[in-house]
Formats: sequence, structure tokens, C-alpha cells
Amino acid sequence: MIILNGCRDTEINFNYDSDGDGDVTNDTDDVYNNPNAPDDLRCHVFQAAGGDLTYTLPNDQWLDGVNTAESFYGEFLFTGSTCVENVGSDSAPLCGSTSVDHRDLVLFIPYLNQDICAALSENFGTSSASGDIPMDILEAWLPTSPEFIGVYPPGRNLQNIDGHFSGCFEGDNFPVSGTYHFFQVLIAR
Repeated sequence: MIILNGCRDTEINFNYDSDGDGDVTNDTDDVYNNPNAPDDLRCHVFQAAGGDLTYTLPNDQWLDGVNTAESFYGEFLFTGSTCVENVGSDSAPLCGSTSVDHRDLVLFIPYLNQDICAALSENFGTSSASGDIPMDILEAWLPTSPEFIGVYPPGRNLQNIDGHFSGCFEGDNFPVSGTYHFFQVLIAR
């Protein structure tokens, strides 16, 4: 959409009918409503004039079945509050800075079952030499209001996954240890 539709990254809108009211065009009640997105919908991922994708929920069989009460369980999380170390122009020290210029646009599928995460981790080369799923240190995304709405707030660093644009990891502090999560960097900054 950036190239074809002339959208800036801050104009990308992941809005879908999250509140179930049937309105997705400019519904301020939906969690991903980006006020920076143009009114012509060319920057809306889930609109025909934009990305023309259909929002579907992750397959229940991928999920752990335990953390159903957690935020974003059974959903996709699009966030601009995470910096993935050594991806894009970022090196580890820059990820640790408070500058929003070092945050990436990242898709997470939170709370996967461990077997799925292990397979993804092996497939994307993020597992250790012994085959272990890497554990993030501290927080992978903001615990409150991490949804991407056109801004990159000071946030968190995805660590121990250095230089990978996608993979799977175990939580540490938030999300907690013993939970597993897929990530895909959509825009490295």
C-alpha cells in the first residue's frame, strides 16, 4: 500500500469491525481506527480501496487454549510500540533508546501453543542450537493500548531474536513466561 497507493506508514489503517457493529469505514469505536488514514480508504488494509484483505481470526488450533482471558488472545496484534533488535536500521543500543524512530511496525499472534511455536521457531531459524524457543527479556509489546493507530509510541524491545524479521518466542515478563508468540516485522525502521 505504501508503494501502490502512496500511503505513509503512519497512514496505514488495520481497522476491522472489532466491535461488531457492521461499520468499518471510519468507526472510532474499532480498536485500530487510525485518524491519520485518508478518507478515500486507500490506506485501509481491510478495505477494497486499500489492501483488499479480509480480516480473519487466527485458527483456534494454533492457540494454547489456556490464556483465553488475556488481551489479544485469538486475535492478531498490529503494533508500532516494539523494536526488534538488529532489524532495519536498528542495532541493539538503538532499540534501548527512548526514540520512537527505532520502533518497528510488527504483527503478533499471541498465545500460540508450544508445538506450533517450536515449529515456527525452527522454520524461521530463531531457535537455539539445542532447538529451544528463544525467550524474550521483559516485555515484547506495551501491556496497555499497544494497537497501531498511526503512531510509534515509546515502547518495548523484542530481544534474543536479533536480526530476524519473523519467528516465535516465549514470553518472560509480559507476556509471561510459559506463553508463546509469533511475530512478523511488517515495516522495519
